[in-house]
Amino acid sequence: MEDLIKKLKFLAIQEEKNREKAAHYLRIIENEISFALYCLFGKNKSHSKLQVHHDEGLVFIYNYADTPGNDGFVFEEGTDFKKVYSRLTEEEGRRFWDAIQVVIDWIPILITEVVSQEKTKAKIISQLEKLTETVKGNQESTPQ
Repeated sequence: MEDLIKKLKFLAIQEEKNREKAAHYLRIIENEISFALYCLFGKNKSHSKLQVHHDEGLVFIYNYADTPGNDGFVFEEGTDFKKVYSRLTEEEGRRFWDAIQVVIDWIPILITEVVSQEKTKAKIISQLEKLTETVKGNQESTPQ
């Protein structure tokens, strides 16, 4: 019986070390994603929150310019009138590890969406370039 208790204590200590290490890496990832999203989308309150996992209520909040320390993955709970947020990095146990896996799965989805938006921006720039060339051509052919 003593061996089982020692084993449980060891596992609990190991869990805490693993959780702290994962939380450390998660904070680094949060900072990088926040900065990138702020650069890509700017400060926009209606777009400063991305849904990560609807069923779990996991969202990513970014508002890098205002509060860099408050960005990141949070659980959003409550009604539209009274939301309560709890940081993923503060969670423990199964909820923490399940959410970490959700984040790992979500990041490639986010990258795909951002790349798609960037392709759209490239098309818009190309269209503007063609339109500008047309306008310049019309100005050159118009007698003064």
